[in-house]
Amino acid sequence: MKRLFVVLSVILLAAALIGCTSRNGERQLEGLQDGTYYGFSEFNDNNGWAPFMKLVVEEGIASSVRFDYAHREGGFKSDDAEYARLMESRSGVTPADAAEELAGRLLDSGTLPVDTVTGATASSDWFNRLAEAIIPRAKDGDTRPVLLVPDRVTYTAEDQPDERGWIGTIAITYERQTITSVSYDEIQRTDGEVTASKAADPDYARRWEEASGVVLEQVYERLGEQLRHEGRASGVDIISGATAASRRFRTLAMEAEKKRSPVDFVTLMQTL
Repeated sequence: MKRLFVVLSVILLAAALIGCTSRNGERQLEGLQDGTYYGFSEFNDNNGWAPFMKLVVEEGIASSVRFDYAHREGGFKSDDAEYARLMESRSGVTPADAAEELAGRLLDSGTLPVDTVTGATASSDWFNRLAEAIIPRAKDGDTRPVLLVPDRVTYTAEDQPDERGWIGTIAITYERQTITSVSYDEIQRTDGEVTASKAADPDYARRWEEASGVVLEQVYERLGEQLRHEGRASGVDIISGATAASRRFRTLAMEAEKKRSPVDFVTLMQTL
């Protein structure tokens, strides 16, 4: 009786494990309807790139997967020789190689998520996000393009040195559609290195307060709070006693906002 109980326990455990494997390793590339399916990031990133995916289904089988990044001014990351050289020198892989490896893993296994390609973590994450959004559409035969909002992206801008050599800089972080972080400063550089920062210089802050009657740190914080609350640079008001800093902040915020441009996916689809 004891031996029978052990055998039954082993059989039940094996069945449970097989069941888990079946659920976790489900082949998503089954039950697809013929057609061409697209997915895009809704916005360009700070450098003007936006990831996209094109899935072609023929006779119910995924015949090809194309993953790449398109630039807002034209061209694809996989064709950019200089970008490929820099990426390979830093991470050991080129955009084209990473995209090919990711597509191959999906077509070979038919399962998601595919494993991350070493040196291409961000691309791997985007590949899986796009594939997981497109494949359900392919099962329904819905060829409308999928648009995905980036989870988290930071846009930056800086201007030219003023008459005293100060450079305005801003970094605005969006988490999906919401501004969650704003960093503003005015700095000086020598040979590419930051040599002075108004935000980090207590002596400068003291002189500023003596001259204007307002606290520099509070000015920067209030400007950032306005931008986060309003969600757009045009909603930032001038702070009394800090007119020049307020205008500079707003101008830079507008420049950063321009980089968060919507992807022209209609035109892009025509080129793929």
